[in-house]
Amino acid sequence: MPYEKILIRIKDHDILINNGIDDPVIFNRMLPMGYSWEEMNHAKGLLEEAKDANRLNHSEQSEYHQAVDRRREAKDIFHEEYISDLELARIAFRDDQNVLNKIDASGTRERGIAEYLGQAENFYKSLAEDPSLLEKMAVFGYTTEIINERLASIGNIWGLMRQIEREEGDSQHQVNIRDEKLDELDDWASIYKRVARVVFKDEPQYLEKLGIIVRS
Repeated sequence: MPYEKILIRIKDHDILINNGIDDPVIFNRMLPMGYSWEEMNHAKGLLEEAKDANRLNHSEQSEYHQAVDRRREAKDIFHEEYISDLELARIAFRDDQNVLNKIDASGTRERGIAEYLGQAENFYKSLAEDPSLLEKMAVFGYTTEIINERLASIGNIWGLMRQIEREEGDSQHQVNIRDEKLDELDDWASIYKRVARVVFKDEPQYLEKLGIIVRS
């Protein structure tokens, strides 16, 4: 459910419960129906729990999206370097297709992020592990340090992907908690509204104070 609709849902419950407590006419008329101070404060507790759960969920969602943005930014920065390195490798090994195949420098890059990183990792590790290949790349200024920097960038992107998975799991867990709290609040409010409609069936102004729609 969209965040804005959740906020409206909570606001409606807030009006119902707090006006049910604060308006003396409503409170005193609902009191014999079982809605004592204790019961109304119980409802207020449910409301606060739902609000807290929603705030935590919103926070978890923000952290998830921030992690996605960081991964995207890191991948974009890395991609520019990677593509330049690939082009230079294709020049350096232009007469040896077997080498180009071995170091994953042939063809297009994979669209899936995991597959893409696998290609990149194989490319740089192949260069790092074979001095003869790195020697040919050295013509373009490549050193072991540069290769290690690229591999570190790949490792960072993998780490950000793992963080995204953790944040997504935390966010879904908090969604479940929020929904449980809201469902519990909905159940309480549903009964309260039904009783209020009976108590104030001839006095719609009090129902309107509770946020209950009255059809004319």
